[in-house]
Amino acid sequence: MGRGAESWLEPYREYYRREFAFLARSALERMERAQDWRGMSLLCSRAEEVAPEDGELHRAIIRALVENRLEPELVRHVARLSRRGVKWLEGYEYEKQPD
Repeated sequence: MGRGAESWLEPYREYYRREFAFLARSALERMERAQDWRGMSLLCSRAEEVAPEDGELHRAIIRALVENRLEPELVRHVARLSRRGVKWLEGYEYEKQPD
């Protein structure tokens, strides 16, 4: 089946990517409020699979990881995004957090 035969699926894929990004941000906010990071690894891996090019979502994840000093997960998340060749990551600048 060629690309044209699957073109009708694209609006549905985009819709579910947007829905996923909304729900992922909501989950991230709940984790931050509760200071409960048990679901962070799963959130990161699903975001990498479903929406690797959603820079806004990944910047929010990275910000939460930095601000909450979750360095091991931060390194894993950025490394996996880098291996995927995510373009927006090339220009991303990290802000140093005060100690």
